[in-house]
Amino acid sequence: MSGIIHDLRGGLGIIKNIAAFIEDDNEGNQALKKDIIKINRSVDFCELVLQNMKLFSDTNIRRFSNVLITKAVEDVFLLLERKMIDVNLTTDIYPKETSIYGDEGQIRQLFMNLIKNAGEAMPEGGVINVKSRIKNEFINITVSDTGIGISENRLNDIFDIRFTTKEKGWGIGLYIVQNIVEQLGGNIKVKSKLGVGTKFEIQIPVNKDAEND
Repeated sequence: MSGIIHDLRGGLGIIKNIAAFIEDDNEGNQALKKDIIKINRSVDFCELVLQNMKLFSDTNIRRFSNVLITKAVEDVFLLLERKMIDVNLTTDIYPKETSIYGDEGQIRQLFMNLIKNAGEAMPEGGVINVKSRIKNEFINITVSDTGIGISENRLNDIFDIRFTTKEKGWGIGLYIVQNIVEQLGGNIKVKSKLGVGTKFEIQIPVNKDAEND
């Protein structure tokens, strides 16, 4: 599978390079520019699908451990904060040592996608809050923002692989988040209000067998 994904990525890279050359040679052609944008979006979507395939096919190389939520969130925000103008991150993790038992790369990817989406929903700045509590043998995590929100009629589609609220790109990030949460034995819900913000609610079972990992 890895070899096939590698070869397909190489082909997509060639397509994108050719599109760039065509655009450079036809500067000022607005009709062609629109077509090039469509090509690039389609290539980006295919690359993300391949990324998703790789993420869930490499089960043999996953390393499971207790991953501290606080550290995972803070590390992810450090990677993203330069692109997030006037966006502040607040965390409320209790107990502070709360961890998720799973593959560290996947758990980081989960928070990466949620925090990145939250930041993109706040072009003028705002606050992202990550909260966690343990109740009834479940880790309850919320990731909320003060962004533009999502209309009620689109909430049912938010985890669809093609869902997006952005002018460019695709919403595969939330599709990946849902898959990771389900692989951890959990579930995810979303609440949103236009002009107020969006909140993702995640529930993951506590893995008692891994507490001393």
